[in-house]
Amino acid sequence: MLGWKGLAEKTDRVLGEMPSSTLVFCDNYVQAGANNYFTRGREKAQGFDGDYGAWLDRVTPYRHLVL
Repeated sequence: MLGWKGLAEKTDRVLGEMPSSTLVFCDNYVQAGANNYFTRGREKAQGFDGDYGAWLDRVTPYRHLVL
């Protein structure tokens, strides 16, 4: 089991290897919030839980997905 900061560190490591057209998609709003708070902010995490579903960027053409 990871803490929220550990989850964000792993996300940062993966995003460092991905192109900028990558969407970070989380299972729930807590994971998305932890990633958005603790990561270096290159990509904002999204999800369908809570208000993130309303804020989902439907305009940007993403080519890669990190779950």
